[in-house]
Amino acid sequence: MKRYHKKVFFPAGHTDILKSFTAGLNVRAWKYTAHCIDTIKERPEIKDIISFIYSIKLSPDAIFEYYTDAGGIAKACYRIIYNNSALILVVSKNKILVTAYVNANNDNHDTLKKELYSIS
Repeated sequence: MKRYHKKVFFPAGHTDILKSFTAGLNVRAWKYTAHCIDTIKERPEIKDIISFIYSIKLSPDAIFEYYTDAGGIAKACYRIIYNNSALILVVSKNKILVTAYVNANNDNHDTLKKELYSIS
């Protein structure tokens, strides 16, 4: 599996691929992993977060990281503004929410390990 981050490298033609991936997600219903539910439960506003997630239309512009396998994009990470914070959603190609967490809006990811990502 290859892993790409927008601060490291996105391959040529990624815009159309991410648009198509996101369009496919937007016509599916949300599903959740047990890990995701456990992570969200740690937040006192769980009901609000779930309601917010159900109400959004994902945008390919919100993808900052994605993973590919032989079948194309396997999952993508979306950064979405939520209550003056950044809600991070890791979503599989079947619109399964793998995990969700909240970051500060001004988090610039200075700890990014560039060696973990593909550059080709």
